[in-house]
Amino acid sequence: MYKIDEIKINQNASIKQALKVIDKGAIKVAVVLSDDGLLLGMLSDGDIRRALLKGMSLGG
Repeated sequence: MYKIDEIKINQNASIKQALKVIDKGAIKVAVVLSDDGLLLGMLSDGDIRRALLKGMSLGG
C-alpha cells in the first residue's frame, strides 16, 4: 500500500519538486493534483526527462 501524501504534488510544483517526490516514492511516479484536490494525472521520471530535453527549466 502507498500513501497518496507521499507521492502527490500540486499542479504548480516545479520540476525539481516533482523529481524529489518521484525519487522518494517506491513506485517512482508523482500524482498531480489541482488546487482543489482533483486528480490531473501522473508524472514519471521519463516525462521529466523528455521535458528537460525540450528545454524546460528545473525551476525552484
